[in-house]
Amino acid sequence: MKSPLADARGFFKSTFMDEPIPITRSALRRLLWQTLGTYNLDVSSIRINRPKRRDVDFAINVNQILGAARHSGTEKQLVTYLQERLTSQLPYYKITLENNYLNFSMNDSLLQSQIDNALQQGAAFGALDQWSGRRVSVEFVSADPIGPLNLHRGRIAIYGDALCRLLKWQGAKVTREYLINDDESSSRLNLLGESILSQYSAIFGKAAKPPEGALDTPFVRKVAKQIAERDGNRYLQLPEDEAAKAFAGDACRRAIRSHQHSLETLDVPIDLWVYETALMNEGRLQAATNQLREHDAVYERDGITWVATSKWGDETDRSLTRQSGAPTYLASDIAYHLYRFERGYDTLINIWSDEHGQYVGRTQAALAAAGLNPDHLKVLLCAPLHWARDGITLPENESPSTTDEALALFDVATLRLALLLQAVDQQAVLDRDLLSRDDQSNPVYQLLLLPARLAGLQREADAQNVETASKWNDTETELARWVALWNETVETATTQFSPQRIALYLQEGAKLTEKLLAAHRADQSLDGNLLKAASQVTANGFAILGVKAADKL
Repeated sequence: MKSPLADARGFFKSTFMDEPIPITRSALRRLLWQTLGTYNLDVSSIRINRPKRRDVDFAINVNQILGAARHSGTEKQLVTYLQERLTSQLPYYKITLENNYLNFSMNDSLLQSQIDNALQQGAAFGALDQWSGRRVSVEFVSADPIGPLNLHRGRIAIYGDALCRLLKWQGAKVTREYLINDDESSSRLNLLGESILSQYSAIFGKAAKPPEGALDTPFVRKVAKQIAERDGNRYLQLPEDEAAKAFAGDACRRAIRSHQHSLETLDVPIDLWVYETALMNEGRLQAATNQLREHDAVYERDGITWVATSKWGDETDRSLTRQSGAPTYLASDIAYHLYRFERGYDTLINIWSDEHGQYVGRTQAALAAAGLNPDHLKVLLCAPLHWARDGITLPENESPSTTDEALALFDVATLRLALLLQAVDQQAVLDRDLLSRDDQSNPVYQLLLLPARLAGLQREADAQNVETASKWNDTETELARWVALWNETVETATTQFSPQRIALYLQEGAKLTEKLLAAHRADQSLDGNLLKAASQVTANGFAILGVKAADKL
């Protein structure tokens, strides 16, 4: 592995020593490589934390540094040396050793420079071009068209939209894709059609045994009723499999239209709707199988076509066809991924329900079997959610299950923020009582007030005709530090594919602004430029999260 030492020397000499630029965690890690290079220490495992203390930007546990130096005979002098060297390399930071932590704090000059940058760069402040020039295909939502968009998929839609906005803001060319599993021979659509047939037959007094695992949902009952009202009993004259297939096609189209409407309401645009049947009709499934054959990754057994994914790390080989000869879900999925690579994307991102985690390894193995680099595929898993009332989990029959039902309770901004404030890989909680409150106990309410509160303070500063205060009070210093940490927040959010980082950052700003309002007196002057910078950062953050918030109460 190449050490970043050589690159770091020139980088830091020409950057942080010449002008006041806030350091990010990745840059600080490179600086650790540079500073400790003479000790030949591995600093990759050293954690660089953002502490809860608002007067400290980063903190490093000294024990981790000593652990890296263990048995080198340099433990005692190492920390002192590191502190001295970093202080000389980062003249705009105060670096102190406290309670076994090496703390890094921006000085006022650096904080003021970031206020100025926010005002000068405006909507581009924090756009670091980390993904500049990269073409990214993001596949998300892709719900089975068997009913309205369920809320779990709605959560994926909100997260995926915010991630796309973040990557685009960082310079990537992003295409948002939705894969529609509309093959009427699939088991899910077969079950949908048979379930509707059972309900339809019952309307005309004909007893029909429901299929095993029948879908007894409001959507199925509604479709059966509407078909009966529109067409009468004519489908009873058809063979059951033919009628079920017709019902499945009709219901599938209705579900797709419903999904599109729900996504429009959520303000989640989709650039490309990819139909599984189109992939089949264009011969892409056969082309994918041929590509696998060219890499000696396909064989036949018991009348089924298999792909030898076990050669590429999968736990077993996978079937590409069913006993009937129909393609499996994996066959369609491989064809879809190859189609995306054919269109010139260098990075594929899939956002799946966590119940599909088992498919990640086999999909990556199949891409490797086709001669592609599986590292170019990133799969992110989204956990489900549950409803609560004042902290008590609600039973399923009292919990809205669809995205539209949730939007009947809360506006788009509230639903977006309530979900984005929670880690996507952890089960989310939507508390009906808490999210309905118009007070500070509701974290979303507090966050939505942030633009208006900053605008109100800004109007007061304008009335005072004060652009820059001669000296910040403690809360204003905390707010300035918050603005200056925007670049670091964006970089970390992008690296970790975590829009939640942006939401939590804005939540911290909301708390600071509330604190500033509570402490402010009418005879005190306000720093207008600081408030403008905070408003700009807030606007940038809300834009990434896809949230529109009023700037007036």
